[in-house]
Amino acid sequence: MMDVLEKSAAIIADAGVIMPSVLDQEIGQDFASAIAGVTRDFVDMAAHYDPETGTLWCSMIGTGLPSFTPQMIGEMQEIIDVAKAFGQHTGAEPLKFLVLSSARKGVFNLGGNLEVLSDKIRRNDVEGLRAYARRSCDLIHAMWTSLDMPCVTISVVAGDALGGGLESARSCNLLIAERGTKLGLPEAIFGLFPGMGAFSLLSRHLNGALAYNMMLKGDIFTAEQLHDMGLVDELVDPGTSMDYVRDLVRKASARDHFFRCSINDVRRRVTPLTIQELYDVTDLWAHSAIRLTEADLKRMERLRGIQTKRFLSLQD
Repeated sequence: MMDVLEKSAAIIADAGVIMPSVLDQEIGQDFASAIAGVTRDFVDMAAHYDPETGTLWCSMIGTGLPSFTPQMIGEMQEIIDVAKAFGQHTGAEPLKFLVLSSARKGVFNLGGNLEVLSDKIRRNDVEGLRAYARRSCDLIHAMWTSLDMPCVTISVVAGDALGGGLESARSCNLLIAERGTKLGLPEAIFGLFPGMGAFSLLSRHLNGALAYNMMLKGDIFTAEQLHDMGLVDELVDPGTSMDYVRDLVRKASARDHFFRCSINDVRRRVTPLTIQELYDVTDLWAHSAIRLTEADLKRMERLRGIQTKRFLSLQD
């Protein structure tokens, strides 16, 4: 099977990419074509690039309960790989902002796919759990490091962000949430800690004791509460988050963008987060998951049922 990066390079080449000696606008159009090409047949993710603002808009669409299915993880990784391959192929860096949002009403993302996880746990498939978790960590690290580009990653939380949903949102440089949204780490309900970056990310924004207690108790918070604690960066009124971000990227001057990138570089220098740290924690998570009892798995399934019921009620 063709390697993802090779596939990305082929799509870029097919798009007739113009080398960076020409106008930036032409480079941006080529990048837009590359993104459109790779996402054409996606089912869980949608993405498009706006050359005018240098923004890659990524939206979680999906079809079932909004969670990180293996399909969604793979599609998100392909989008990231195309962005990186484009820079390597052309020497250009057209990406100024990457915005991650959800197209699902009332939900950003509910985290790990509990159906997939419970199946792997029952089959004692620790390697399958590790592989699933490490692929998730690759995405978390890419967002935290801004794809190794002068790019600002932004999450737009207009609905519930639980477990891996909160992890993915907080992995971005800027977390914008609508007032009244719910965020938290409910894994404690079934006796497991969130293993795809939660403690690593939270402890870099909160003190260690707060991060520890959020994981231990499994409480759900409002966006306002987490803003007061320092975990949510900016609050906006319900229904206004996407307009707010569109305005932000449209008005961002070169100076504003450079300043944001510089601050993010400082944060990563002072509190670095390596992919190995994420892998080490998620390996602990996989071995802890295998030790869950049937009663724990029943609690996991009940949680999935509650999430499904709430999600369906929000669609009315």
